[in-house]
Amino acid sequence: MDTKLINRNIETVVKEACRYFSVITVTGPRQSGKTTLIKQLFSDFQYYSLENPDTKLLALNDPIGFLQSHTSGVILDEVQNAPELFSYIQGLVDENRERKFILSGSSNFALMKNISQSLAGRTAVFELLPLSFGEVSLLTQQKTINEILFDGFYPAIYSGEKTPSLFYPNYVKTYLDRDVRDLLNKLI
Repeated sequence: MDTKLINRNIETVVKEACRYFSVITVTGPRQSGKTTLIKQLFSDFQYYSLENPDTKLLALNDPIGFLQSHTSGVILDEVQNAPELFSYIQGLVDENRERKFILSGSSNFALMKNISQSLAGRTAVFELLPLSFGEVSLLTQQKTINEILFDGFYPAIYSGEKTPSLFYPNYVKTYLDRDVRDLLNKLI
C-alpha cells in the first residue's frame, strides 16, 4: 500500500485557534499523528524537533537567538525536552502577539506542567488521539467493523507504513520502556 496523508477532523479548529492565540499546543500519545498534523497545517513555519540532541543544545545555548530566528512562525516538536524555553516563549509572545509558536509533545504530564506555569492564557491546547472511527471509516470502506477493531486506530496502520501485528507489540514495549520508566523516575 502507498503511504498516504490522512486528513484529521481536528484540522479546522486548530487553524481557527491560530487566529486568536500566539501559541498552539498539540499533545497526545506517541504515533497519533501530531508531527504530521502540525507540519501539514503550518508548512510555512520552520520545524525543529527537540528530540534531536543538536537542535536541543542549540536551543538551550541561545534560547532568544534560536526562538527569534524565524519571525513567520516556529514549530517546536517534543518541546517537553527543553522546558527552559517556555519562559522565553512567554516573554516573546507578550512583547509581540503576532509571533506564532506551534508546540507539540508526547509526554503530557511534563508538557502540561510547563504550559500551565508559563503559557496559561497564551496557548490553545489540543489533544490529538489516534484516528476516530469516522476518520478510519473514510479510509477503509471495504473493511468490516471487526477488521477495523482488530487493526486499531493508529495512523501508521492506515497510511501503509506499518502492519498491526508488528506495530502494536513494539509500540507497547517501547511505551513501557520509555514513557512509563521516565514517569516513574520522576516520581521517585
